[in-house]
Amino acid sequence: MTILFRGRFEDGNLNEFSPITSPPLLTGTVTVTPNAAYEGTYGARCQVPAGSTTAIQTASVARTFSPTLKKVYAQCKIRILNAPTLASRVSIITTRGGNDAWNNGLASIDYGSGALRWHLLKGTYNYADPALYPINLNQWYTVELMVDETGGGLALWVDEVQVLTLPDLSPGANMDCIRFGPNFSNMAIPVTLDIDDCIISDQYIGLISPPVQYVLTIQASVGGTTNPVAGSYLYDPESLVSIAAIPNTGYHFIEWLVDGVNWGSSNPFYLSMNSNHIVQAIFAPVMNHTVTFQSIPIAVQAIIAGEAVSSGGSIQVEDGSVIMISVPEKVIT
Repeated sequence: MTILFRGRFEDGNLNEFSPITSPPLLTGTVTVTPNAAYEGTYGARCQVPAGSTTAIQTASVARTFSPTLKKVYAQCKIRILNAPTLASRVSIITTRGGNDAWNNGLASIDYGSGALRWHLLKGTYNYADPALYPINLNQWYTVELMVDETGGGLALWVDEVQVLTLPDLSPGANMDCIRFGPNFSNMAIPVTLDIDDCIISDQYIGLISPPVQYVLTIQASVGGTTNPVAGSYLYDPESLVSIAAIPNTGYHFIEWLVDGVNWGSSNPFYLSMNSNHIVQAIFAPVMNHTVTFQSIPIAVQAIIAGEAVSSGGSIQVEDGSVIMISVPEKVIT
């Protein structure tokens, strides 16, 4: 079993997917928003406006994989915000076969017999009894679709329960793409679906735990900033994170505190993410001291910390500085 792809929208955009929003007649929208998250920070919201009852409208995301496969398993989290009330079909997961032919295998919802019902399709129709497997609005479901073009047929699971199976009446097609989100027909009202945590595999895998990520919180005391800037960030386990302390004018960097413990003053600082951490950059005002130079009995000029200072003159140096003082050779001899 190989997981071919897992997209969770946690980068805050659709870079992991190819959006499909072409009509024929209407254009929907797919946006990544924190209002559509099943877990983590972001999910995708798919919206299509009301319009023609004869056109097919699409607002979904797709992932193409190579090489083509004879067996495809797809899983996603889905929340239906508003649903069809006509005799229409709204797809949730769709596989694509050769010649750009969609509906090679399709898991969807359908309004029929006076209620919403789960629907499986390839060459024929197959519906789940809405009394046994109801569909509620604003509720998250885990939907799984298995399409086996070697003769194994199709299967649909909802929340780990197999609700539908269908023999493949025309096996043999190659599959090269999965689409998540609505692609529907006969729609006269708008439809909105939220999707998250989309998985594609070459075999059935069932539910798997979400990938663990750790939170890094970066803070800076008065007198400086950090790079990355102060805030909270998610990282995969064992990620090596570089953090730099940047003192403001008149301040200098003192130390790092990791979860309240002194971790030295290396700058930049590297931290391996094996748990949640709070990192604080500590700064302090620069303390200056006065160095006065006096030469006796001859008034000469000295070089102190790179500056020329005459007898009786002085310079300011920072606290903790190591300075070099040099005088003309004739004075020493």
